Amino acid sequence: MNLSKRNLLYKKEGFPASPFRNDDWPIFDPKPDLIDVAKPEKPKGYQSKDWTRPYMLE
Repeated sequence: MNLSKRNLLYKKEGFPASPFRNDDWPIFDPKPDLIDVAKPEKPKGYQSKDWTRPYMLE
């Protein structure tokens, strides 16, 4: 499975949701403002866990 292309947003019927936008902002900013993000530290022994995806019917 190619993890970079999987869809993480699903409709209530279990189908993948299409990408959408409701604005007219530019998609790419060649000179973005750099920001520092203060993320909390992960607890000792933390292991990330992926969520269970719905079964896809054909």
